[in-house]
Amino acid sequence: MDNLSDIFLELKPPIYNILENPQGPNASREDIGINVQLRSLLLDEERTFSIDIDDLSFSTGGITVRLDQVRLVGLDTFKSIDILDIIAPQTILNKFLLEKLAIEVDINIDLGTNNGSEVMTVTIGVTDLEVSLGVLLAIDQDALGNLELGSLLHMKNILPCILSSMYRFEVSQMAVSVGNIDVPTIDGFVSQETKDVISSSIDAIFEKYKSVMIESTPATFDMTLRRLLN
Repeated sequence: MDNLSDIFLELKPPIYNILENPQGPNASREDIGINVQLRSLLLDEERTFSIDIDDLSFSTGGITVRLDQVRLVGLDTFKSIDILDIIAPQTILNKFLLEKLAIEVDINIDLGTNNGSEVMTVTIGVTDLEVSLGVLLAIDQDALGNLELGSLLHMKNILPCILSSMYRFEVSQMAVSVGNIDVPTIDGFVSQETKDVISSSIDAIFEKYKSVMIESTPATFDMTLRRLLN
C-alpha cells in the first residue's frame, strides 16, 4: 500500500461490515453492528458505561462533597455511522448519529454528622446527537501496512492496531449538534420539598435558555472540548 488513503480504503469495507451489520443474539433489525459490539465489549448488563472516580472531592463548612461515579447511558443507540473518509492528506472525517445519550453523576455528600453520607444522582441527557469529527493522523504507514489484515477484522483489535502505528493525533474539526436537551433531574439525598424547589428553578432556566443552549452546542464543543482533546 502506497499511502494513507490506500490503507484506509482497504480497511474501510471490513470495518464497515463489523460496525454496520447486526451480529449476535442481542441484535435487532433496528440495530447496527456497532451497538451490538459495544454491548458485548464495553457496556455492562444495564447497557451503561461506568467510570469510578477516585480522590475527587472538596470540603467546606464541615461538609465533604465527593464525586463517586459517572455513567454514560445510550452509547449503544447509534443510528448511523460514516467513518474513515479521507478529506485531506493524513486527515479523516468521521460522522455518526446517536439516538440519545445521557450522563449520570453520583455525588456523595457527607454533612459531618453521625448519620453518615448520602448519595445524590444528577442526570442530564440529549437526543439526536450528531457528531462530525475531523482527525489528523500521523501514522507510520510501513508499520500499519505490515499489520495483518486479519488482526483488524475484529472490533477489539481495530483501535489498538491503529494506535500502535500512530505517532500524532489531532482533532482538526468537531461539529456537534443535538435535537433536544433533556431537563436535568436530581434523585436521592435531598428532601422532596428541596427537590421540588431545585426542579422548579431548573425548569425555569431551561424554559428561558434551552434554545440558546441547543444553538450554542456546536461552538461550545469546537472551541472548548476540541482544544482540550488536543
